[in-house]
Amino acid sequence: MLVSLSVSHFTIADQLNIDFRSGMTAITGETGAGKSIALDALGLALGARSDSNVVRHGSDKADIRAVFDLSKLPAVRQWLATQDLDCDDECITRRVITKEGRSRAYINGQPVNLQSLKALGAQLVDIHSQHAHHQLLDREYHQHLLDAFANNGSKVDAVNKHYKAWRQTQSRIEQIHSQNHENDTRREYLQFQLQEFKELALQDGEYQQLESRHQLIANAEKLQQTCQQSLMVCRDADDSAVIDQLQRSLHDLEPLADQSPTIKEAHQLISSAMIQVEEACYSLRDQLDNINSDQSELAQLESRLSAIHDLARKHRCEPETLLDTQTRLTNELDQLVNADAHLEQLASEAQTHLTSYHLAAAKLADQRSKSAKKLGKQIKAQLTLLGMGNCVFEVALNSNTEHVSLNGYEQVEFKVATNPGQPAQGLHKIASGGELSRISLAIQVITAQTSTIPTLVFDEVDVGIGGATAEVVGRLLRQLAGDAQIVCVTHQPQVASQAHQHYYVAKQQTAANTTTQMISLDKDDKVKEIARMLGGIEITQRTLEHAEEMLLH
Repeated sequence: MLVSLSVSHFTIADQLNIDFRSGMTAITGETGAGKSIALDALGLALGARSDSNVVRHGSDKADIRAVFDLSKLPAVRQWLATQDLDCDDECITRRVITKEGRSRAYINGQPVNLQSLKALGAQLVDIHSQHAHHQLLDREYHQHLLDAFANNGSKVDAVNKHYKAWRQTQSRIEQIHSQNHENDTRREYLQFQLQEFKELALQDGEYQQLESRHQLIANAEKLQQTCQQSLMVCRDADDSAVIDQLQRSLHDLEPLADQSPTIKEAHQLISSAMIQVEEACYSLRDQLDNINSDQSELAQLESRLSAIHDLARKHRCEPETLLDTQTRLTNELDQLVNADAHLEQLASEAQTHLTSYHLAAAKLADQRSKSAKKLGKQIKAQLTLLGMGNCVFEVALNSNTEHVSLNGYEQVEFKVATNPGQPAQGLHKIASGGELSRISLAIQVITAQTSTIPTLVFDEVDVGIGGATAEVVGRLLRQLAGDAQIVCVTHQPQVASQAHQHYYVAKQQTAANTTTQMISLDKDDKVKEIARMLGGIEITQRTLEHAEEMLLH
């Protein structure tokens, strides 16, 4: 349940600190005093959309904090745990909105996105707006109400899932059909391109081998000259060859090697160097024997490399990746060639999704049919209490099992006949504003009775009623407060008198600014406020006595 709400610099409120108790809480006040400010702030603390206009003039930011007791809400605690937002029995939501319109959200001190805050809020508080009766003119809202009443959430989700899967598969089939002409053109072009690859017949690693061989032959003369010069230096030069000089050094040092460890080490190193020079000479001779300066082979290599480079430029790739390009084009052609088989597969998938859809839609339709009758009876019972005992109310289902839609077979419509003997018709055709308000209130009371949400907020839902009907509404709300925490903003003394807790909203104005306060009323203050709401320029003793009677319950 909601424990407290702290509001700073929000619209005309500078600072509000409100403590809530279980049972029913009424919020009243003069017109224009800002009775809905607390509820608007609560909505923001639960993830509602915002803008910079909510920040009090002259302030940098609005700061709203709501505290909830979760001791009897294990499902909410479990949800918080799965989101790594663990808490004990207390949960704190916070919303900060800057004058520039930027918004930050927190749960238990940890920053969260607005979607997470909204998901948590939906489990904690259900706000019933004074404008709900306008939604009653929308038949999609009728379907939403019926499914909520019937607890059809999982069945609706199943229908949605299978419909979307079917629709997505159908869209893919339609896309392929629409692309058939383009596919034919593309297929021919791919075949032409792959024929060029076939004619080139490039082998894996061939390009690198050709490049290496080309460099060897193209540089044969320079390579031969360099190898010969190196051999000359190492072995073939008269008296100055490296090997000859190393041999003389070994001969000169050998008698001295036993006399000095250093000379012995030098002798060994020179001996090793001479061996390496001799091996180098063997390698140079081998290279000279294999040097080929055949110009005809060079021409063949250049022709082959040119063909490879031309095809690589055509496909805007490096020669080394030509085979990858060939593989990609081959795969694309295979997909186009196998399009018919792919279409058959998609058609089979679509039929599977459609079959699953019809099974799910049939289950949903059966539950809707049962619940529609039950909901219609319960709304009629509430309307009787609200002074519309002679009306006929129906939850009509227009079912078409051939029609495939996101929400199943049915179109749901609430119908009413306000005068005996008249056929029930759509609400937009028959109901007046006052009747719509009562129908809306009846529906909200019923949905509240089936709700598992711990806190229910009613924001001026009693607009357009009065007298005995308002007294019935007050008793209904107090009755609901036996199972849930009820918070209501009301103009009706008959409703406010039923509350266990009462807040009065007062607006204070000076030449410089305007602010609002919420004052918790004690027993005597409640009597005075109920008397004020009963009306009259002056509050008489008789009015006070009437107010006291109303508070006796």
